[in-house]
Amino acid sequence: MIPLGASDPMNNQSIETRLVDAARMAAILSVSPRTVLYWAERDEIPVAIRKGRVIRFDPEEVFEALRNTPLNREEGQ
Repeated sequence: MIPLGASDPMNNQSIETRLVDAARMAAILSVSPRTVLYWAERDEIPVAIRKGRVIRFDPEEVFEALRNTPLNREEGQ
C-alpha cells in the first residue's frame, strides 16, 4: 500500500492524483466496475488504498498485474 500524500520522484506527480476508483478503472479497462472489484477481492489486481468502503487503484500497477496473468504470459510465448 502507498502512504497518502506520497510523491513519485520519477514524475513529480502526487500519487493521490494517479489513483482511480473502481468505476474509472473499469472504464479504462473496458469492463464493469463489478469485475474490477471482483478481481481486487480475489487479489488478481493490486489495490493501492483500501479504507472502509473506499478502494482506489493505481492504473499502472493494475496494468502490470494484468500483463503478468497466466493467460497473457501464455499468449506472449
